[in-house]
Amino acid sequence: MKLTSTPTFIVLAVTLAASQGRDEAPPVPEVRVTDLTGTPHSLLASPGRAQVVLFWQPDHARARSALCEVSRLTVANQDTPLVAVVPGVYGRAEIEQAAAACTVKPGVLFLDAGREAFSALRVVALPTALVIDSENRIRLRVASFGSEALNQLQEALDAMQGRKPLQKAAIPSEPPGAVSRLEMARRLLKLGMVEKAEDILTALTKEHPGFRPAWVTLGYQRIAEENLAEAGICFETALNLNPGAVDVAPGLAWIWTKRGDRQQAARWVRAADRRDPYYSLIERLVQ
Repeated sequence: MKLTSTPTFIVLAVTLAASQGRDEAPPVPEVRVTDLTGTPHSLLASPGRAQVVLFWQPDHARARSALCEVSRLTVANQDTPLVAVVPGVYGRAEIEQAAAACTVKPGVLFLDAGREAFSALRVVALPTALVIDSENRIRLRVASFGSEALNQLQEALDAMQGRKPLQKAAIPSEPPGAVSRLEMARRLLKLGMVEKAEDILTALTKEHPGFRPAWVTLGYQRIAEENLAEAGICFETALNLNPGAVDVAPGLAWIWTKRGDRQQAARWVRAADRRDPYYSLIERLVQ
């Protein structure tokens, strides 16, 4: 498959749409999670107040960065508290260590051992941030992070404080169980169990071809294997699903460099986010 320089595909990423004249989204369901001491709580910890709920994971660089950025942003909006939720497979020490790296300490940290909150709120990619209004309705869903996502969060918070008209997110349906399988594949890769991880990732891309995080993860695994052709297919598919996302930029910069196209490589170098966990690929290119 040929990599295109100016893709014009249908965007499945989260977009904002005007809410005027549309039915309100239903209130989010009541779900219970535990804090780091094991005490149970309602996820919607601030009844009658708007809040931001961030789903993240402590062993993923992009998710750790998102935690710090969203924490800093919500501190500047004191009427909108942050609740950070982590899958229950992580330990308290691991979570606290990741959260401690933030200059501005994050809000309440919750564990979701049964993944009830993830399922109820249709969280697929990590990190994902939800802006929930005082009536417990989702006003924004952001599932990838960078300056654009943070701007969307800030706009939603401004709107709920009356600084501009509120807009409503279009919430796509998500494949059930995909997040937990993706997390398992990533943990297997960290443990060196590459074959099992690739089986999971390949199955995800076949069963849920619109599940973009699986394509991105598989693409970078193909980069690690020096399989540029298959990596290119994975990144192209991910790009088709969301032409505006830049998480594939380091991989595409690497591929185009290996193919000898410095113009295309430079384009993706410029597009890449320095906070991306794969940005080291670009640093290796420019050494």
